[in-house]
Amino acid sequence: MSFLKRLTRSEGEVLTLTVRGGQLRLLIAQGQKVLWFRVVPLNPAFLEGGVIARPDGVAASVIAALQLGERHGVKRCVAALPGFHSQCEMIDLPQAREARPEEVLPREARRLFSFRPDSSTLSWWRVPEGGVSRRYAMVITRTAALYALQEVARLAKLRLVAVDSGPLALARATNSPDGIAVQAESDGCEIVVLKEGRLGLVRSAFWGAEVIDPDTLAARVVDLVERSVATHNDGSSTGPLSGDSPIYLAGAAAEALGPQ
Repeated sequence: MSFLKRLTRSEGEVLTLTVRGGQLRLLIAQGQKVLWFRVVPLNPAFLEGGVIARPDGVAASVIAALQLGERHGVKRCVAALPGFHSQCEMIDLPQAREARPEEVLPREARRLFSFRPDSSTLSWWRVPEGGVSRRYAMVITRTAALYALQEVARLAKLRLVAVDSGPLALARATNSPDGIAVQAESDGCEIVVLKEGRLGLVRSAFWGAEVIDPDTLAARVVDLVERSVATHNDGSSTGPLSGDSPIYLAGAAAEALGPQ
């Protein structure tokens, strides 16, 4: 899938680290082979507003999990941020030389996402496509969330080689040119609409730290999916999604959502 940037080369073992729904999720892989994984409940005091508030506590949990699993030799790490901390968008620029991405993309980030350099970071890369325009993937990351992950890695003595965007990682996992990818968690949800190998639309929601009953959670996710698909179908230049487009469910709340 051309719009997805590969963040690392598969040389040796790599630890992936995410914090979602009050859990620390660790996975060690080599290439496409999963070698080990753990899901560790975190002390609620370690998190605040979906951001890691106590990097020292999370780092201690990482160290303990790796030691118990006899995996403390792994040092290379890739982390991912949820969609409510890492917004992404596909931007098309004309081939004209005067359309300079270093000028146009920050302006578009301010217009679309109220991007502020003092509280967020902006990155982008060229997506190889033909046609009369140049396509760029643009990611805006909340600085506080990014710094907290970097501090966790430093305290856990890990070498953080990349920080991924949760929605892009979700889209990559489907390995499908068309469909709807849904990551449903107790603290929020990501929706990614894929059409003709392109990132058609990304939507994220943050529920907060309160406990949500399964029926309410299901209703929120279904509503977000319906609204996201309607928005895509109304505004997409590639046309609406097919009625038989697959839906990919991921996350801690995915199993209960299947019948919905």
